[in-house]
Amino acid sequence: MKPSGRLTSLLLLSFVASSAWGESPEEARLKGFAQHHKAQDRFEQARQQGERAYLEEEEQWERQKDRQLEEYKKNKKSIVMSEDGPEAQADAAAKKRWDESYEKERRVYAAESARRESLDRGAKNLPSESQELGLLEDRPRYDYRKRAMFGGKPKFGTSASSGSSGGSSFGGGIQQSLIPATTNI
Repeated sequence: MKPSGRLTSLLLLSFVASSAWGESPEEARLKGFAQHHKAQDRFEQARQQGERAYLEEEEQWERQKDRQLEEYKKNKKSIVMSEDGPEAQADAAAKKRWDESYEKERRVYAAESARRESLDRGAKNLPSESQELGLLEDRPRYDYRKRAMFGGKPKFGTSASSGSSGGSSFGGGIQQSLIPATTNI
């Protein structure tokens, strides 16, 4: 027999043997599905056992809460709080201590930020915080008399054009009164 014939017969024999002893892809898929299904069932059982334990713990907590609520309702009438009582005085003292510490920290922070601002910004010719935020700039003033022409309430007197125009104040085009006046009133 030729070497190529031997090779083909060997391949044919190995294919037949593997198909006879091995499993088909469909069989492997079904076995994998069965294993997956068993794992899912085990997981579901463990979850249900944990759920039962959780529900039992929840019931115990509810019973304890109900007992404590009943006890509180019984004892509530015997406890009398007054504005001059020790609890109120302790609370007032705690609030006073907190206010004092807050004020002390605020003063320290304000002094530190003022010192930092004077050192950093002044030495480096940088604008101050109020300049940076635009607090020192004068806002542009608007002609209050023209606001009434667009539905606003007049601040000073009556509007000259109120009721005189027959058309709508809404419409096309830029109107002169929308532009802010730069004069200070």
